[in-house]
Amino acid sequence: MLVKEDQHIMKKVDGAGKNCDDFMLSAVCGSNNRGIRMQLWVSLRQAGQNIGCMIWLVGEYFNIRVVSESVDGGQPEVGVIDEFNCCVRDCELVEHPHTSSQFFWCRN
Repeated sequence: MLVKEDQHIMKKVDGAGKNCDDFMLSAVCGSNNRGIRMQLWVSLRQAGQNIGCMIWLVGEYFNIRVVSESVDGGQPEVGVIDEFNCCVRDCELVEHPHTSSQFFWCRN
């Protein structure tokens, strides 16, 4: 199974051994345009319904935060954050915990 859309690619990955389950892998790059990004939320919700209880790993690149905190003095759009959180909740996704820094880049 392969789903390919403008903001989302999803592929079924076969388990590599007798103790490994098949899972779905999605790569997501959301549009900066809020209206276009709404189409992504619809697509992800449909994908979540179609795969049922199969493990679903979603790698994403969004310019959206889960919580409304100020970044570089700018105020986040609470409606955008709510839309993102609602989609995550509807798809029953959970954030994988991390023990390192919040971001994967560094300077110096």
